[in-house]
Amino acid sequence: TTPSSQPTHSLINEGLVCRKLLSMKDVALSWNEFKDVCQQIGVNETEAHDIAVHLHNKGTLLFFHTSSDAQLRNTVFLPNATHIAVNILKQLNGNPTANAQPSAASPPLNPAHLVKEVENLDSIYNRISGESQSHAKRVVTSLVGGMVVQSVLLARMVWIDFSWDIIEPLTFFIMSGYMILGGIYFLRVNKDFSFETFFNRSKEKRFAKLAHKYGYDEQRHRLLQEQLSLLKNTQSR
Repeated sequence: TTPSSQPTHSLINEGLVCRKLLSMKDVALSWNEFKDVCQQIGVNETEAHDIAVHLHNKGTLLFFHTSSDAQLRNTVFLPNATHIAVNILKQLNGNPTANAQPSAASPPLNPAHLVKEVENLDSIYNRISGESQSHAKRVVTSLVGGMVVQSVLLARMVWIDFSWDIIEPLTFFIMSGYMILGGIYFLRVNKDFSFETFFNRSKEKRFAKLAHKYGYDEQRHRLLQEQLSLLKNTQSR
């Protein structure tokens, strides 16, 4: 270990600060709030800064003290939120398999970029969701329309072309066919057939197809939304 990497603060005080932070339910503190926590256990501002930087380098918390963004520079992400922020950093860097250990050289999160990317993903999601909804409605409408046409044809054959005695066996085989199709549907999706389940399945399949077409990543979208919510909560403190 090089001399410059040696901590310049008391390791005992660092341990006390860590214990205090781990007992807190907050996900982030402003710098002034962090200083107050440290002062409660007898740590002055200079040592508190050294402890925060050292814990950042160790990956215990995140403290982007060199960031050009004032809000991010004056925010300390506590251990409860570190795993979320680290995942965001990996996603924004396009390296989901990178080491999750943050360092002082880690690029700072850009709130403006984060908001823009979330808004872009929201737009893509709304478009895909809307198209999927419309597709599912068309599919179910076609199914119901087919059933209406079938009923009209059966009625014509009963009262105009033929008689009930001739058509009755036909209706039996039609109903048997529906039951067989319902059984096949259950074996495929593990759910009884209903218009609701058929609608939802059609929508989900269409959504997955469109997501692949537009390059939409639902997991990344949720991850970025979590981080944006975290930053907003920090701003409102």
